[in-house]
Amino acid sequence: MRFNGLNVGKHFAVVALAAADLFSLPQSASAAPMYTATRVGVNSIGTINDSGTAILRSGDTQQGLIYNGSGPDAGLLQLIPGNPGYASINNSGQIATTVTTPGWPNFQRAEIVQNGQETPLPLPAGYQNSITTGINDAGDVTGYAYTSSGSSSAYYYHTGQMTLFGPVWPNGTSQTPTSINSSGAIVGTASSSDMTDAFLYSNGKYQDLGGFGARQALPTAINDKGQIALNLIGKQVPIVSETPVHAYIDNNGQLTALQPLAGDNYTRVLAMNNQGVAVGFSYAKTDGLLTDHAVVWQDGIATELTSATAKLNGFSLFSTASINNLGQITAKGWNADRQEFGSFILTPDGLSVPPDAHTVPEPSTLAAFSLLAAGSLTYRRLKSRKQAKRRVRFKESG
Repeated sequence: MRFNGLNVGKHFAVVALAAADLFSLPQSASAAPMYTATRVGVNSIGTINDSGTAILRSGDTQQGLIYNGSGPDAGLLQLIPGNPGYASINNSGQIATTVTTPGWPNFQRAEIVQNGQETPLPLPAGYQNSITTGINDAGDVTGYAYTSSGSSSAYYYHTGQMTLFGPVWPNGTSQTPTSINSSGAIVGTASSSDMTDAFLYSNGKYQDLGGFGARQALPTAINDKGQIALNLIGKQVPIVSETPVHAYIDNNGQLTALQPLAGDNYTRVLAMNNQGVAVGFSYAKTDGLLTDHAVVWQDGIATELTSATAKLNGFSLFSTASINNLGQITAKGWNADRQEFGSFILTPDGLSVPPDAHTVPEPSTLAAFSLLAAGSLTYRRLKSRKQAKRRVRFKESG
């Protein structure tokens, strides 16, 4: 049986493998510089579409911004509504975001924003809040809705219709979609007690993919080929921030390990494009402390992005956020000499490089309204908040 190219029988075979077999990783590799960096300020940076338009979060105000690095208004920063931590953008420029309603009590509502026009998504019956976690090029949106008691269920918004799918979990647990591809196939996590399984929703059918032999299976992306990028966390209970994580790509039930860099122990994948090129970070753990290096994986082989990127001007890249189908990567870095964070768009050699965003006015000069803050996601990805060559602990962030 197949769902969107994924072989169900093979998935169950993978689940039966021992964790020790899954976590046997080969050696990694590096490459010569092959990207050019464009700095987009000290903002946090998120998803990027195939036009080079990216979602940013202002470092000072936490406002959401659109950075257009390749269009006729290259480098234009525009404010967007909602919490940028939930926002994603498709190739039509539609943004799926989450806003907080005014007044008290206030609620979180999912909506689509395009050309400044906001379209709230219908709220499922019996639910008070809705969160967006992804949008595809057809304008289909996925996310989750939750009640005042905290019970949540995943949803799929398609052609104006809101559909809840999957099991309804007890209070205090969560079901969180994390990625949607162009055909509407959705992956995410379903959690109960101390276990987290991966799930796939495709063609109106929900499937629990299990844990792939690990305590937690955390999918982060599904591409148009049906490949799934996911992180597996071992059998340690309870799961804590220092728990080792290993990244994989699942291709029709066959797992390919994403290698760490030489000298590192673990990997975390955050995004993947339609060519199966993945980005994330590789890290070493010593005495509970972590050293992080932003990487891109091609055929499972890791390339360290700091050494592979020109015009970083003293920054070391410690993590990535997304990759588009042209191979542009959004990444985060740290400059130890200036004690400063920076966000970057990395453009592969052969593509035109967008202009430097430092020529753009600060966000406070572009509009007079403030964005409303939204609550925290039930499911959050663990990600580093420090530079590549500093030893730090993981911190959970949205």
